[in-house]
Amino acid sequence: MKTFSLPALVSAAFLFAGCATTEQEPTVLAEARSHSRDGNEAYREGRLDDSRKAYGRALEIHRSVDHPEGIIRDLINLAVVSEAHGSPADAADCLDAIDRYMLTLRSSGENSPSSRDLNELLLEAGWMRAYLHADAGNTAAARRALTSTLQNYGPAGRKQRGRFLNLEARLDLEDGNAASALTKARQGLKANQRSDHRREVADSHRIIGRALIPMGDPSAAHQAFTSALELDRKQGRPDKVVDDLLGMARASQAAGNPAEARAAADRAIIAARSSGNPAAQAEATRFRQRL
Repeated sequence: MKTFSLPALVSAAFLFAGCATTEQEPTVLAEARSHSRDGNEAYREGRLDDSRKAYGRALEIHRSVDHPEGIIRDLINLAVVSEAHGSPADAADCLDAIDRYMLTLRSSGENSPSSRDLNELLLEAGWMRAYLHADAGNTAAARRALTSTLQNYGPAGRKQRGRFLNLEARLDLEDGNAASALTKARQGLKANQRSDHRREVADSHRIIGRALIPMGDPSAAHQAFTSALELDRKQGRPDKVVDDLLGMARASQAAGNPAEARAAADRAIIAARSSGNPAAQAEATRFRQRL
């Protein structure tokens, strides 16, 4: 069961944010910003092909004026859209393009990132690469990517710290270290609440729930999944709602409440079917059949 998907992974509002507009902004950059806004809107509405085209147009403009922050932001957004479209290889290609661009900057006399915005974007790109490795089941590669990113561009700032902690907690959980995962997820929860990153707050709750079940506290786990569900409902995240309901079902099963577990699993099946998510529906159905 995924704890979060890339749209949540990138906390879209942060990644899609650009530099503040000024009265002196050149027309060409204003045009790129307009395309980026179109990409943001299309992404939020689920029009992924339109979003990809808009970000691609913004990228070409930023490349035409060799604008580092714009180029890297556009490539990150294209990676987000590619993963959401079910193309993790294309997402990785976008991140590789960022690495190549940074190499050309340095090879031509540019030193390490020269602006705070650029540094934060490179942290995001490295975080995303680690996420893609984790999503492919390669926790060792994910840890290497996180370590390298933090060494080169860290530490993560206030806005990013919670997301890094969430991913570290997820890796600990997948490596069987529930206690460490719980500690980091709780730290991530506090950081995300301070930054008002609501998607990441929900992800923190979800990871906490997953960690508490093997640690023998299904009641607290159920509450964590319930907290995640409340947030995901408000944010309109059907895939995460299914995960939350399945988490509640697993917590109820661990607590010895099969009737509650069946009811939550049935809700997960309905949510998955209604949102057109056959993989999640199959997972929920398999779990329900074992009860």
